[in-house]
Amino acid sequence: MLECYSGWGGAEARGVSDGDWVSLTGVGADVGKSGYEFAGWALSPEDGAEGTAAYADGDTTEALESSLTLYASWRNVAPPAVTDAAALAGDGKIALSWTEPDAADLAYIEIKYGSVTLKVGSDSGTASGTGSTVIKLLESGTEYEFTLRAVDREGLASDQVVIRGTAL
Repeated sequence: MLECYSGWGGAEARGVSDGDWVSLTGVGADVGKSGYEFAGWALSPEDGAEGTAAYADGDTTEALESSLTLYASWRNVAPPAVTDAAALAGDGKIALSWTEPDAADLAYIEIKYGSVTLKVGSDSGTASGTGSTVIKLLESGTEYEFTLRAVDREGLASDQVVIRGTAL
């Protein structure tokens, strides 16, 4: 008989005998660790924290003792992209707005146009809100292309969202 106890930190298999084969399975998709995905099983808490996995989901291993303890290993993933992005033209300016993704480790929204890069909401630590900024001193009648990306605290960026607007 094999009993498994799993959670954020790891899983413990009890009731195994020396030489038994143990099947290792993932912890599931919804474990409440926003911004991370399950990478596999590590042999120590330190390796798990670093995203180092000794075993992948579905691997098997021989139990060398009557108790086997493994630690969940997590890999940081980029946040989802912004949604509902829009550009509203004004006199020599364009107002940009968007909805931020639901990402607990969101650091800022990166906006690029031409050779300019802006960081809006830098290190806000908030998620799932609305954002906006006004780009001023633009040439009237010129169409501008803006790319928006959500960036997390580790520097991973979402897919870009492209919007266009023409200053009046």
